[in-house]
Amino acid sequence: GLLLALEAGVSNVICEIDSLEVFVLLNNISSADSIIDKDIVQKIKDCLLWNWDVQFRLIKREANNAADWIAKKGATSESSFSIWIEPGNFLQQILLDDAMAVP
Repeated sequence: GLLLALEAGVSNVICEIDSLEVFVLLNNISSADSIIDKDIVQKIKDCLLWNWDVQFRLIKREANNAADWIAKKGATSESSFSIWIEPGNFLQQILLDDAMAVP
């Protein structure tokens, strides 16, 4: 996701995370040398060095259903890449529900 944002020219990124463990890791990534998947941690560290603003925010799992739905859709899709210009009917209600779950 960070690489896609960079390629799109986005200079201010907010990553919403619904896992406390991942959130803590990303906010303390400089001391994350003992993590099992060191390759992905190093890639994230490298991304954070670029000239842009990246923030990680912890959100309620209940407010993240759209991201969960999109991830599951992508995992079961035969397509390797998709761009949606707007959410279809299938996703609009999930987005509305997520928006209502945010305090």
